[in-house]
Amino acid sequence: MFGIVESILKKYNLTSEEYRLRPGEIMAKYRRPSMPVIIVPGIISTALEMWNGKKCTKGRFRQRFWTSIQMVTTFGSDHLCWLEHLSLNITNWEDPIAIKLRPVLGMSAADYVFPGYWLWSKVLENLADLGYDTANLLSLGYDWRLPPQMLEERDGYFTQLKFYVEFMRKKHNKKVALISHSMGTNYVFYFLRWVTENSNNSEWIDDNIEAFLNVGGPLLGTSKAFSSVLSGEMKDTSILGDLGRNILGRVLGKLVVFPRFFRSLGSIP
Repeated sequence: MFGIVESILKKYNLTSEEYRLRPGEIMAKYRRPSMPVIIVPGIISTALEMWNGKKCTKGRFRQRFWTSIQMVTTFGSDHLCWLEHLSLNITNWEDPIAIKLRPVLGMSAADYVFPGYWLWSKVLENLADLGYDTANLLSLGYDWRLPPQMLEERDGYFTQLKFYVEFMRKKHNKKVALISHSMGTNYVFYFLRWVTENSNNSEWIDDNIEAFLNVGGPLLGTSKAFSSVLSGEMKDTSILGDLGRNILGRVLGKLVVFPRFFRSLGSIP
């Protein structure tokens, strides 16, 4: 029985153990950090935590409502409560009354979705093998529910990103490498345009950015976001046909909550 469980964990990457030499350990023999690195993660690797909530979230202050074990337990115990708190105001994309979720800061928000199920953990581990640490490596999460302009207005996100790029360049006397994943790529593109328009230096990008690495970013957009706003359905659910709709209907009560939820996310339209 133990052998079966172990093989499943290995196959689906649900274990933190590795049985092969890490690339970072190999490269560390002849390479050291050459430039500071800032990571702009995607949706799944940008955790959101609760700062204010309704009665159904009592005792869950600063617990994660997105990408965590707490998210699973909250969804399992009261899925409508979870969905209500993850949604924004559908008319203006602001916080609903008495509800406030905010992004978790730091690399701990991006390394694992659940214990043992990694996202950025292996990248961080291998960069650490090369000599990177918190002095020259940063992950800057954001509230992925907001459109870029509101992300700057509410949280000053792009002002923060600009500050950290300039800080690292001055501290290490080296230009910075930006690494983005999934939706993070769109926010980096927006940032590069924003910083050019809002900086006194028209050569800011050339002066501060050494490299930009896009990991799975939707360079041509993503069509399933359009269908999710219209009907609440995506490829992930449509391929299951009536079976998928029946299952979701039993879990959520009414499928109408799905399109309403997606329309509350200002980052999708």
